[in-house]
Amino acid sequence: PVAGGVFELRLDPAHRSLRTPQAEERLAQALAQHVGEPVRLKIEPGDARLATPARARAARAAARQQAAVQAFNDDGLVRALVETFDARVRADSITPVD
Repeated sequence: PVAGGVFELRLDPAHRSLRTPQAEERLAQALAQHVGEPVRLKIEPGDARLATPARARAARAAARQQAAVQAFNDDGLVRALVETFDARVRADSITPVD
């Protein structure tokens, strides 16, 4: 959130190596351009359990992957091949399509 031109951000302690003066400056410049005024960053270590956009994307990707694997395994032809030829499906070979 921004209040008085200050963006308060939380950074997972596991990613603290990403926090460099150059990265902070680039982020501040991008935010300033976006909001149309100078900004200051206040970055503190954050709770690693908090929801983040990256975690939400990963959760959606995992759900899509699981749905793709389930749909593949539920396919009648796949089941017939598995039963007829004692085949095994490699779940890591299945990728969701859009």
